[in-house]
Amino acid sequence: MATLLPNGKVLVAGGYDGGSYVTGAELYDPASGTWTATGSVTTARIDDTATSLPNGKVLVTGGFLDGSPLSNAELYDPVSGTWSATGGLTAARYFHTATLLPNGKVLVAGGFVSGSSLTSAELYDPASGTWSATGSLNIARSLHAATLLPNGKVLVAGGHNGSVYPTSVELYDIGLGFMEPDWQPQIDTATSPLVLGTSFTLTGSRFQGISQASGGNLQDSSTNYPVVQLRAIENSQVAFLPADPIAGWSDTIFASIPVNNFPPGPALVTVFTNGIPSDSKYVLVASPEASPTPTSTPTATATATATATATATATATFTPTPEPTSTPTATATATATSTPTATATGTATPTATATATATPTATATPTPTPTPTPTPTPTPTPAYAAQVQQPINPDGSSVFNVRRGVVPVKFTLTLDGVPTCDLPPATIAVYRTSTGGNQEIDESIYSGNADTGSNFRIDSCQYIYNLNSRALGVGTYRVDILIAGQAVGSAGFALN
Repeated sequence: MATLLPNGKVLVAGGYDGGSYVTGAELYDPASGTWTATGSVTTARIDDTATSLPNGKVLVTGGFLDGSPLSNAELYDPVSGTWSATGGLTAARYFHTATLLPNGKVLVAGGFVSGSSLTSAELYDPASGTWSATGSLNIARSLHAATLLPNGKVLVAGGHNGSVYPTSVELYDIGLGFMEPDWQPQIDTATSPLVLGTSFTLTGSRFQGISQASGGNLQDSSTNYPVVQLRAIENSQVAFLPADPIAGWSDTIFASIPVNNFPPGPALVTVFTNGIPSDSKYVLVASPEASPTPTSTPTATATATATATATATATATFTPTPEPTSTPTATATATATSTPTATATGTATPTATATATATPTATATPTPTPTPTPTPTPTPTPAYAAQVQQPINPDGSSVFNVRRGVVPVKFTLTLDGVPTCDLPPATIAVYRTSTGGNQEIDESIYSGNADTGSNFRIDSCQYIYNLNSRALGVGTYRVDILIAGQAVGSAGFALN
């Protein structure tokens, strides 16, 4: 199995080398074209599935080992490079499919065991690490295909069933129980291609939602805040896009902060409002084109020197006189014109005095040649992105009872697309969004270095901020995490 990770590397794990089952795993780096070893799987296996989860980990399920199907599952953590066990499947299987759903759960369907294909299906919940049964396939299948559709349903097609190769297809509907499409947010347009480093804009309707909830005191406490999910089709990598704090959002438009650290290629965008997903819309994510550094070209200046030359030619004609000695005098006038060579011709009579007048040489003043000024090379700024772990629930909602007292908000961090535990100083800011705006709550802002205090701290490669739900009261809120004044992640939640 091979899985594209959020940091751009490819994880290859397990398999069979022709003589034995393999537990080793390694990483391919496209930048260098090289392979490096990483942590080994806890159980060797073949014919299993590997699914990239929204938290960056990879879920491996089922498979086959030494003549027996497997039910166990394990997780790969790209930050530590290690594997750990998670809850096992309710039924052992191989040749099955695993599909990441919009709500963050993983659907495993069909497969093969004891000489027969399976109809059973089950759901994995990353929040609890457990599996639960869900609706079965209509036809037992193995070696089939499963594809997530833009409307959130899963299309299952083909496969093998004993000696039969079914041509039928079927749909899995997660069944969230809302009125479709009356309660769904609708996406009309989305930025495509989405160039990394730029904002992502959506237009549509019902981004605020219409479903309501009550805290018992007649106060409206719907989440009133769209959760925008971008999902790569190639490897199911998921990113939740925070709203731009300046452009903001409304019931019909949403603008995100610049999108970074996401793989280029086809993707699906989904808007969740009060846990209800829109139909997904196809977009293309593109890498920014490299801008060449301007090169100064010196200006060549030619210096021309113009020389005016005067040539005087005197022609004398003599007429003899009776005197024994005569002194002829010729007079000639030379005039230099603006042409490079001026020629003056004078005709003298026997009594004329020849005089040549030359025009001085004109010298052109050279034009100074400008010296090119080199363009300074900018120092690249580290690109941080925070991924919220809580309070977003697995179904995309974030609704908590105000009597809970404390709601922990947890963020992990990536640096230039790579998960990191080197967490810099940060700022946590809380905004009330119940009115559709961004009302800042001054007393809930904690600036400066993240420390080990009770409200804002760093623990196990995470920023953790404990919200005092009783102090905030019923309503909807947004929590932003800022690094160097730039919002790098957000979480929306409601208290009822």
